[in-house]
Amino acid sequence: MRIKTNWSLIVVGYSCLFVFGFLDNTRGPYFPDITLDLLLTDTQASLFFAVSSFLAVISGRMVPWLVRKLQLINVMRLGLFLLTLSCIGYSRSEYLHELLISTAFFGYGFGLINVGQNLLIIRGSTEGRRRQLISGLHSTYAIASLLAPLVVGFLTDQGWHWRNGFEAFAFLCIAGIVVTLFANDDTEIPVKSDLDELFLWRKWTPFGVVFSLYVASEVVLSTRFVLLSRRAFDATEAEAVLRLAGFFTLLFAGRLLFTFFSFRKWGNKNIIVVALVISIMGYLAGLYISHWFLVLCGLSMAPIFGVGIEYMATQFGKDTDRVISMVLAFSGLFIVAIHWFVGILSDKFGIRDAMVAGPIMLIVALFIMCFLPATRGENNA
Repeated sequence: MRIKTNWSLIVVGYSCLFVFGFLDNTRGPYFPDITLDLLLTDTQASLFFAVSSFLAVISGRMVPWLVRKLQLINVMRLGLFLLTLSCIGYSRSEYLHELLISTAFFGYGFGLINVGQNLLIIRGSTEGRRRQLISGLHSTYAIASLLAPLVVGFLTDQGWHWRNGFEAFAFLCIAGIVVTLFANDDTEIPVKSDLDELFLWRKWTPFGVVFSLYVASEVVLSTRFVLLSRRAFDATEAEAVLRLAGFFTLLFAGRLLFTFFSFRKWGNKNIIVVALVISIMGYLAGLYISHWFLVLCGLSMAPIFGVGIEYMATQFGKDTDRVISMVLAFSGLFIVAIHWFVGILSDKFGIRDAMVAGPIMLIVALFIMCFLPATRGENNA
């Protein structure tokens, strides 16, 4: 356990996630226009998300190996550099294959940062502050997610094309690289490489499935919300972007709440279970009663990701580095599959019915969660 918080690692982790979160959530608002301009079907357009998620699986799994070779800070710099290349590539894409090459850069950088920023917080924090700092980390993602559609909406109103937007966003990645230059990594935590100890699958797979199902359901909502609003609720482009911004506002508010208040009387498992139940009801109501329930899902879904990381850290202790890299890579497989699946369902049944995949995944996650231990040391099987 660390005696003192390493704030330089915390700042780098927060900065990297802000950059990634901002870029990731510009893709949703731009998605309908990219689809239209490049003359893509919904199934083809789903590759815009699916390819990046697939490569994130590969790069995320490589993080422990890369950390041993390059050190964690350099891995984060590499991730930011790849995001820079992706933004430049997006701005110049005229055909599907060019778009997918840029998406490949994005996906590889995504995987490195997605795993690395969690490891930065775990390594830089003391055990007593860890849940709050992890919640703060994902509050950073939430505020980036909130700002992204607002910035996109503002730039669109000013006459900016989506190509111009991605070109400008490359400078945000460069700013993130500059922040990493001031990091001071005083940790000496080895990342294990023993293949013989590569976790008994029975121990981490249930956690991975729960976590992956949740992440995939949130991704479906955040990446398809604008499209749903425009097609199913007859919203204008500006209205659709504002509704997505409302979702991210509540996501940010909920995570900020867990940043400043520890809620020590509530166990990690209890928080996740309650949040899943409320999110399932809100998701279904939002699809078939009122879209405002989808906006409210931001509040109920807010604690799940950050508390989930802390939950795994308390369960696996010294193996946390490898567990998180495996689980986040595992979640990438779910994201790849769900993007492709939702794209196909959208073509066949429409976007509203396709998005029912979201609450279904949350229901399965809740069922599995009920059988997981509340405290470290209980049987995970």
